[in-house]
Amino acid sequence: MLRVTRDRDGVVAVEMRRVVAGRALLPAYAYWVDGLLIDAGFRWVEGDLVAWARRQGVDRIVLTHHHEDHAGAAGALTEVLGCQVLAPPGSLEDLARPRPIELYRRVVWGRPRPVRAAPLGDTFRHGPFEFRVLPAPGHTADHVVFLETGRGWLFSGDVWLGRRVRYMNSKEEGQALLESLTRLAGLPVTTLYSGHRGPVGDGRQALADLASFLGDLRHKARQLAEQGVAVPVIARRLLGPEDAMAWITRGAISKANLIRGLLG
Repeated sequence: MLRVTRDRDGVVAVEMRRVVAGRALLPAYAYWVDGLLIDAGFRWVEGDLVAWARRQGVDRIVLTHHHEDHAGAAGALTEVLGCQVLAPPGSLEDLARPRPIELYRRVVWGRPRPVRAAPLGDTFRHGPFEFRVLPAPGHTADHVVFLETGRGWLFSGDVWLGRRVRYMNSKEEGQALLESLTRLAGLPVTTLYSGHRGPVGDGRQALADLASFLGDLRHKARQLAEQGVAVPVIARRLLGPEDAMAWITRGAISKANLIRGLLG
């Protein structure tokens, strides 16, 4: 299922969801700017996405990282449209030879198609737009974000998932993510284009809010850890008991993982 909207700056947001038994699952977003597609959706929606991209026109695809919800349909798009794909150098191997993924990821996003991409540099131009490519590790080591220098648009992939978060994947590095958010919050960001939350008008404040929340959570977690409190107990005290998210993902995404990631 695709839902397409255009904001007053001309940026097109493509919201993509898989629908199972009448229920729409977690959305992922791609963004279109004057023929440039930023991130490329996932396997379950690739038919609809390719059909839309043929009508809209896509000259080039850039990816924030290698995960299947952001790169899973890039292979299908390139087969049909013949457009170039650019990605962080650290993503290229995983894009060309995708690794096995957990069951919950296969259900929600589907296995990604392999795609060969060229490496991104520090900047790139597309029409009248100039983008800085900024490393933003934490969610993954290869993650980057794109800042349009003249307008302050930040395409953030999975760096920002809300002003507060309660979960973290066991493979994420919480301290690196906090450092990335703090650094990005110091930039002249206007609109934040999130990979799962859509456009956010007060982008710089949104980044600062999440950085502040995680910094405060880390401080409280460290105080409890110094008292000898175990990570699961810290998570329960600060974030509440584990819920369906931990059960569905078999512990891959949990509140305890967020505490563990922030403690390092």
